[in-house]
Amino acid sequence: ALEQVLEYFPDKADEDYWAAKAAISFTKDNNIDRGIFSIYLLNIVHLKKGEAVYQAAGLPHAYLEGQNVEIMANSDNVLRGGLTTKHIDVKELLKHVKCEATYPQILSGEKKEGADGIYTTQAPDFQLSYFQLAKGEKVNFNTAGTEILLLTDGVATVTGSNQSVLLETGTPAAVVVGGERMELTSEDGATVFRAVKP
Repeated sequence: ALEQVLEYFPDKADEDYWAAKAAISFTKDNNIDRGIFSIYLLNIVHLKKGEAVYQAAGLPHAYLEGQNVEIMANSDNVLRGGLTTKHIDVKELLKHVKCEATYPQILSGEKKEGADGIYTTQAPDFQLSYFQLAKGEKVNFNTAGTEILLLTDGVATVTGSNQSVLLETGTPAAVVVGGERMELTSEDGATVFRAVKP
């Protein structure tokens, strides 16, 4: 049934595609999720591999399909728009959400400081970069504070002064401490993201 309906709305850049898909996928007992209509109030942004978008606080957003790496500033709240079964506080949501036109800027990642791409944003709390390691390649970097490494493709090894950690499917992340000289290697190639506090 889903495939037949989506034949009428084949373009994923069209809001109707996502509304139709959601109506078919999430309707239960003839109850249509009213959150489906939010698609007509949001921008549809298709990111290619290596691209990113920065979203300031108060900006509603949703992920429609695919995989992504998300990093957030430290916060004591997440306000939900009612698209899940989790707690909804409409009054608090409306108090904080920005109801103004927004035009997403796609970030491609600048090559500098030893990384293959650094996403420069206005956030003072974090910086996200990535390494695209070729087969047999290794890179070295110094840690200033506690950092997170996240493997999204391939297999890699991160080595510090006292320990080595294999990053692979099932164990794709590692936390590294400040003041270390780290080496990142891959025998077959890998993509590793690095989250730091600048």
